[in-house]
Amino acid sequence: MTGVEVLIVVGATLLAGFVKGVTGMGHPLVAVPIVSLFLSVEEAVVLVALPNLLSNLVLCIETRASIPETRDLPRFLAAGVPAAVVGVWVLLAVPPDALRAVLAVAIFVFVVQKIRQPDLMIPPATATRFAPVAGAATGLFQGGIGISGPIVAPWFQCYRLAQAPYIFSIAAAFGVTGAVQIVVLALRGGFDGRVGLAVLAIPSSLAAIWVGSRVRRRLSGPTFDRLVLVVLSASGLALIARLVT
Repeated sequence: MTGVEVLIVVGATLLAGFVKGVTGMGHPLVAVPIVSLFLSVEEAVVLVALPNLLSNLVLCIETRASIPETRDLPRFLAAGVPAAVVGVWVLLAVPPDALRAVLAVAIFVFVVQKIRQPDLMIPPATATRFAPVAGAATGLFQGGIGISGPIVAPWFQCYRLAQAPYIFSIAAAFGVTGAVQIVVLALRGGFDGRVGLAVLAIPSSLAAIWVGSRVRRRLSGPTFDRLVLVVLSASGLALIARLVT
């Protein structure tokens, strides 16, 4: 790998880490498309996976005091872990473009509905009942195509959580299902010859998260919500771009 390619990977994770620090999501959706312009998509997913896992760990540690304010997270994660394993092995048989199309439609339906009803919230009983379903869907998509933000972010936004418990919830969801994905990728040899570059990208990602987290703390609740919608909309456009290219 050339020095330019190394700089591209490090630069992409730097930008992705900042977005992650500010909104709690967007690391793979920012870094993977940039890296895949110079390397294969498979290599991009593998190289981004490890920095993304550590970024989620950092955000969980930062917001751990808000754990009592989270809702239905154990039920969500308990369904997400086995679904991520299934996703890696089973969803490989499903055309990735079909999955991306479903996610893109779901994103824009949520964004439009959120704009029309800013206070949209899932009733507590309904949320508790369907948390395992949302967790399983998250695991399947994370394991299958490495993208689950379009499911995780809207789901926890509908709980109307405060900023810190929201960040902890989505970081835990991304982190747990992402860890499962990494284990399965490693067992399949996905990191062979790529560990060094993945590790090299970690310091830039963590530094950017540190900066982004401090920016986030200065944001009001409505501004933070709008930024999350912007990142979601961008992820939908990125998915559509992958479909037409």
